[in-house]
Amino acid sequence: MRTKMIVAALTAGMAMTLAGAPSAGAADTRLGCAKHKITISGSDKILRVYNRCSGNIKVNVHQAGSDSGYYKIARGKSHKFTGGKWHGVCGLKIYYGGTRYYNKIDGNLGDC
Repeated sequence: MRTKMIVAALTAGMAMTLAGAPSAGAADTRLGCAKHKITISGSDKILRVYNRCSGNIKVNVHQAGSDSGYYKIARGKSHKFTGGKWHGVCGLKIYYGGTRYYNKIDGNLGDC
């Protein structure tokens, strides 16, 4: 009897986890008004994110193993992520208007 209760609890927990997970398409939705540019200055790799959206955005650089943390960028402004630490950069996690977007990055920073 106890085993059946444990199995039922685990099954219910797994169902809730699967239902709460975002679909693969939602995670790959790109925000077109947020642009990025990659430059290299000496040993530093510079990633600049431009906000061309009609409101504020929050941006997080998604790396293999760690993230940069979210930075709020006002409309019409940009933010510069600088450092030699950029390796295995996958993309930008962006929040805009209550929706999460993911802009993939390719180029000199590497990829996941």
